[in-house]
Amino acid sequence: PIENNHLAVLDERSVVKPDDYITKDLHGDGYSLVQYSLNARHADQHRWYYFPKMKKDEGILFKQFDSDWTKSGRTCFHMSVADPKVGADEARERESIELRAVCFWKKNSDGIGVDSMPTKENTNADLIKYPPNLSANTFDDASVLDLIMALVLKIVPFVYLLFGHKNNRITQYSGKPDDYLDKFVTVVDYFPQWPSYGVVWVKNEMKRAGEAEKGIAAITKVIMDDQMGYNGTKAFRPDEKKEIADYLVGNERFTKTAMKHWGTFILE
Repeated sequence: PIENNHLAVLDERSVVKPDDYITKDLHGDGYSLVQYSLNARHADQHRWYYFPKMKKDEGILFKQFDSDWTKSGRTCFHMSVADPKVGADEARERESIELRAVCFWKKNSDGIGVDSMPTKENTNADLIKYPPNLSANTFDDASVLDLIMALVLKIVPFVYLLFGHKNNRITQYSGKPDDYLDKFVTVVDYFPQWPSYGVVWVKNEMKRAGEAEKGIAAITKVIMDDQMGYNGTKAFRPDEKKEIADYLVGNERFTKTAMKHWGTFILE
């Protein structure tokens, strides 16, 4: 039997969520994944169970991960524990075998339960970056020009947002929708610099619309609403915002710029 370093498992129902979970990256030869470590902050509440003196014809079956978010227990923290009553030199070295299996269930025919199967879309797989690839180019590999260009690409959008356009602080509508053409063409043209969540939002809006024109119109309306106050039109009346949005959607220069950056999402 196993004489020391017994297998112990944690009842996940005793874990404080999400406080006790520490996310970390694990990289190995040919693979990269995300794991959870356990915070000891609420250790007094954690309920651990261990199995001493297991024999070779005995095994423990536990669930390592479940994609069904409705379950109270979706993962099982486990570890080996040393018996304080057994000296390090008194017990034989532990020998054990670990086997893993992946189980898939089809959605119930009666409609009960959830469809929790991870997909490329609901995991935003296109946004996942492989850290080793991101760190492949170091400062030692970069030329002076590479460093200067990287700095410029970071600074220019920031400077533009702060000082680049006279109308950024405007709180009253000029009455001329064409006064806002240059501003919003530039906003759209900076799409490659938008944060990732903004890119995903545009992609989803275009796909939901099904047609490029409808998608551009819907996105332009939201940009014009300016809920975060980035574009200086937040305080405009709804009819004023609509007038500008309608003008932009009907303007060849604006729609051409929007198609350049957003039109490809329709084809995906």
